[in-house]
Amino acid sequence: MQYKARIAELERDVEYKETERHRACRDYDRLSAYVNQRGGVHTDGANGDDIKREKTADTEKSREQDTASGDMVKQEELAKKEEEHAKSVATLRENMGILSTKLYQERQKLDSVRRELEKYKALEVAVSAINVTWVFSLAKALMRVLFD
Repeated sequence: MQYKARIAELERDVEYKETERHRACRDYDRLSAYVNQRGGVHTDGANGDDIKREKTADTEKSREQDTASGDMVKQEELAKKEEEHAKSVATLRENMGILSTKLYQERQKLDSVRRELEKYKALEVAVSAINVTWVFSLAKALMRVLFD
């Protein structure tokens, strides 16, 4: 009877871990969608050279369109936006790394709980087989006593 309670407990734990894993997956998907919505930032391929090229292209466009004084204001705004963008990219990368690590850990925990559940199920089957064998042995002994 202890095994059945333990099995039920492990099954609840497995369900809880699966719920946590699904939650982590949803969080990861939301974060990825947010990164894509915020300008199509791809954290895998972003590097300093790409950012420098974007800065150069934006700077050249603003010079061609505006006067010198307006150009300075736009460059300052652009620099602020780039700084904010770099901070948000760094934060998003860090968050994605944390979520990825957490997801990996939860999957490991879930796998270990499943293995433990399988062990207890096998143990329950073995105990049931032993009980059946014991009942048959007892019945044989009673038959011998009664009919011999």
